[in-house]
Amino acid sequence: MKRVNLAFISATLAAALTSSVCAQTIGTVGIALPTDTSPRWVKQSQVMVDLFTEAGYGVDLRFAQGDVAQQRRQIAAMIASEDKVLVIAAIEGAALAGVLESAAKASRIIAYDTPIRGSGRVDYLVAFDHFQLGVQQADSLISGLKQRFPGVRPWNVQLTGGEMVGKGPNDAGASLSNQGAMSVLQPLIEAGGIVLVAGQSGQPLHGLLIGPQAGSTGVVVPLKTADDGSGALTLPVVTGQGADLPSVRAIIAGDQYSTQFMDSRELAKAAAGMVNALMHDAVPSVNDTTSHDNGVRIVPAYQLVPVMVDASNYQTVLVDSGYLNAEDVQ
Repeated sequence: MKRVNLAFISATLAAALTSSVCAQTIGTVGIALPTDTSPRWVKQSQVMVDLFTEAGYGVDLRFAQGDVAQQRRQIAAMIASEDKVLVIAAIEGAALAGVLESAAKASRIIAYDTPIRGSGRVDYLVAFDHFQLGVQQADSLISGLKQRFPGVRPWNVQLTGGEMVGKGPNDAGASLSNQGAMSVLQPLIEAGGIVLVAGQSGQPLHGLLIGPQAGSTGVVVPLKTADDGSGALTLPVVTGQGADLPSVRAIIAGDQYSTQFMDSRELAKAAAGMVNALMHDAVPSVNDTTSHDNGVRIVPAYQLVPVMVDASNYQTVLVDSGYLNAEDVQ
């Protein structure tokens, strides 16, 4: 069972993992995250640990290193330790129902970032609006196609990422993202304006939509260029997720059209607000009470709205907000 490397996170985390009198009287928050090898999860853990420590809660932070079985063991240990609230970012959304059934009724469980399926023990969800993730990404793709290939029809489009082609993990969030994207693309497909093509099909490629399971969004893989209608060869429109540094550099260079920004700092703050309410036996704020059926119950959710980033707004959204450093994106 691996706990977070204290030197790697911060001195604040070391203090948070040390029991205090206040933590003993108020309670402990268990945080189960997928891995500490991703800056995304490290950044979110830092925000939550700082906020929970400031509020006087004990913190039980664990990273599963991408191992589903290890994450189940870690959650079982949190339950055995009687952590009052568990914040769980599931590696696989359908893999935790069994272990959660052992949680005492006094423990409250928050699904973080992605829905947890098949469990009646999940109290709340805090996540970005996965359906809107797909809608925004598809809208950006269409906008780019109209700009770059105005005289071409149909557009040849490839969908990359496990959940976009039905081969991803059992992830309810990815499924909703797929539904959102297809709500935009399907009418154009049926009208003949878009043709979905497979990788290495040999056909000119006009657009590439990279889903969340596709790996790095900032690296434009070797693609066949397409005629823009005037005889000139043009790179396809590439839209991805993550708004990481390689993505932004690719956008500035003109190799990638857009990326989706989900501010992990705001997601962590939203989770902290929900935990704070539960720690004081209050009802957390939610903004969706109908959308998230996990197969056992409708889970109340607080959903955040993502932002599409392209060459026109990366400075304002990512640099001016402090998410990325100006010198790094050059």
